[in-house]
Amino acid sequence: MDLSLKGKTALIPGASAGIGREIAKPLAHEEDQVIVGARRAPELEMLADEIRAAGDPEPVLIVDDLLDDGAFDRVTTRAMDEFGGVDIVVNNLGQARPFDLETTQEEWSDEGTRVRPDSQSHCNVGAAACE
Repeated sequence: MDLSLKGKTALIPGASAGIGREIAKPLAHEEDQVIVGARRAPELEMLADEIRAAGDPEPVLIVDDLLDDGAFDRVTTRAMDEFGGVDIVVNNLGQARPFDLETTQEEWSDEGTRVRPDSQSHCNVGAAACE
């Protein structure tokens, strides 16, 4: 499939499984430079193996917990330093944080804000990386 995206740089968080993983492969096939991130290194390595086996460009792997407050700065800095920015940001970030029965409404709300696409930290990574 030709998406007319040849030569672009794409940042895909949450790429170790599911939607992120399946988006990374066709973008790599378009000869894009894909930057894939997730917490689970083995799954990212398997994705990289699949991309290489298809003859597509080597992906950049970023193993980090993007729910961590400093992660967006780390990822943005790396994208800017290595590629001068990105052309495509795939907003694919989920969470799987356990809560117990003593979790407060404020804690639930704070955690939900961390993965909302309109939260300030998400807007910052997209804007900084795409400038």
